[in-house]
Amino acid sequence: MQQFNKQTTVLLGTNNPTLQNLLQKSLQLTQLTHSLHTLLDPNLALHCKVANLRDHTLILAVESAAWATQLRYQIPTLQKKLATTVEFKQVQKIEWFIQQPPTFTAPQQKRLLTLTTENAQLLQDTAESIAASSLKESLMRLAKNISS
Repeated sequence: MQQFNKQTTVLLGTNNPTLQNLLQKSLQLTQLTHSLHTLLDPNLALHCKVANLRDHTLILAVESAAWATQLRYQIPTLQKKLATTVEFKQVQKIEWFIQQPPTFTAPQQKRLLTLTTENAQLLQDTAESIAASSLKESLMRLAKNISS
């Protein structure tokens, strides 16, 4: 994990202490999540991750209310398992919140805009009434690109 941290620092090209702290915290949470997954039911582990560990409280993020219910049922067993691990030995309380996974939508194809004959005529009429030559030329070029 230390190598990943060095590579990330090189990629970001920074020695910013705040950023370094964030990266370190991110690595720590990733490692804790991995350790937690070994203690949880495999089905629940897919939908649960460590969000934070502070003040002897383990804070977990679950993907839905259904998984939160599953977690609640497993908390007594989980607390016993946590007490036997080095990473979680200090945990006295478990809290959770629902964090739905991000949804990604495919980018929509750009719709080609078409210029009707009537709009082209309006552009041409407008261009003829304009004194500014650069704007007039632009409107005339645009009016010529009719694709009705």
